[in-house]
Amino acid sequence: MNITLILEGNPLTEIPAAIAKLDQAEALEMVPFLKGGLKRFDFCLGGVLQVIKDNKWWKASHTSWVQYVIDNCYFGERQAQYLMETYRYLVAKQIPWDNVAQLGSTKLRYLTDAGVLTAENVEEVVSKYTPMTVKAIENELKFGSQPTIKHAALKVTPPESWKASAAPVIGHTAEEAEEQENAPEEQPQVTLAQVRAYLEAIGEGEAVKLVKQIYPGVAWSAAA
Repeated sequence: MNITLILEGNPLTEIPAAIAKLDQAEALEMVPFLKGGLKRFDFCLGGVLQVIKDNKWWKASHTSWVQYVIDNCYFGERQAQYLMETYRYLVAKQIPWDNVAQLGSTKLRYLTDAGVLTAENVEEVVSKYTPMTVKAIENELKFGSQPTIKHAALKVTPPESWKASAAPVIGHTAEEAEEQENAPEEQPQVTLAQVRAYLEAIGEGEAVKLVKQIYPGVAWSAAA
C-alpha cells in the first residue's frame, strides 16, 4: 500500500487510483489513520470509506455499516455520507481538493449538493462563498435572489385622533421605505382598533378606493 501516494498524490488521478487498488485489510487500516488528521485527509477518508462500503468490508468486524462508522470514525453515518459524496463529486467534476479546502466541510457540502461547483468556476465560487456564513449560503441556494416589492405611494389623510403622533404608513414608495428603515427614531405603533376605526370613519366607498390603490390591477367589489 502506497500511503504517501494516497495522502500526497494528485487528487484527480493518483489518489483515486491508489484508493481503488486498496484491498480489504489496507482499507480498514487506513480509516483510523486518516480520522482526525489534516483537513486534506477528509478527502482521502471519503474515498476510503466509499470503497469499504461498496465492498461491504465493514462486515469483517461489525453487523451494521452505521455502527462500523461510529466505532471507527467517531462520528455519525451522516457525516460519513457527506465525506463520500464530496469525494465522488470532486473526482467526477475534476476539482482538486486543495482548491476548495478553505471553504470548510459544511459550506462545501451545500455547494456540492446544489451542484454549484465546476472545474471552470471553482475560483470564482470559492472567492464568493468563503466569506459568507453557512446560513447565508443556505438561504441563497434555497431561495435565490429575492425580488424587491414596490408599492405605489398613497396619500391618506389621518383622523384627528392620530395627529398627536405620526400617521400610520398604509403604503409607501421604495425610497420612502428606505428612509423609514434608516430613520434612527422609533416609529409610532398603530393598533388594529385604530385602523378599524379609521376605515369605518371614512366609509365603505373610500375604504374600497384605498384598497384599490394598495392592490392596483385587482378587481375589487364592495359586495360581501
